[in-house]
Amino acid sequence: MKKRIADIALFFVASLASLQVCADDGPEFGSFEPNVAYPHGRPNPNAPEELSQFAFMIGVNECNDEIIDGSGDSTKFSARWNAHYFLNGYGIQDQYWTPDEFVTSNIRIFDPKSSSWKVTFFGYPAYSSGVWEGGQEGDNLILRQFNAAKDGTLTESRLTFYNIKADSFDWKAENVKRDVLSVSWTSSCRKVRS
Repeated sequence: MKKRIADIALFFVASLASLQVCADDGPEFGSFEPNVAYPHGRPNPNAPEELSQFAFMIGVNECNDEIIDGSGDSTKFSARWNAHYFLNGYGIQDQYWTPDEFVTSNIRIFDPKSSSWKVTFFGYPAYSSGVWEGGQEGDNLILRQFNAAKDGTLTESRLTFYNIKADSFDWKAENVKRDVLSVSWTSSCRKVRS
């Protein structure tokens, strides 16, 4: 377990070091990437204005999570959800860790052509991935993914960010099947470092 954590830390440090090299090459080469002066990067002034919708995530966030299984039993745990600007300030990448080494990363890009967010998810140690799409609905950010179940029924995976403030946010994962909504995961996060 310690080796796995050390490997992840080494990968993260190496990634930041490579970003720093790009950021030192001048304004046209990654000047909005994370660097010593801006550890979480900066939004590119040429990025779509909607990029600011996810700015509340930027920094280090400590979270209290709960996963609810199909029978209603739940598991509570703490997690860390970090985010930084990337793609030279045109997108946001976040990383999520739990004490039992469940690790995820999301790439958040606003697509001006469709006027929507495209969010690509990756998870380990059991590989998983997916793409959600959506945007701001009132005070919330809602992302959706639609899939057909084995019986042909359309199901919706809905991810909602709500109670969004500069120093905290809540998140929930819901599944909708045959008009029945069930919450499968919740996360309440507070910023510990900007």
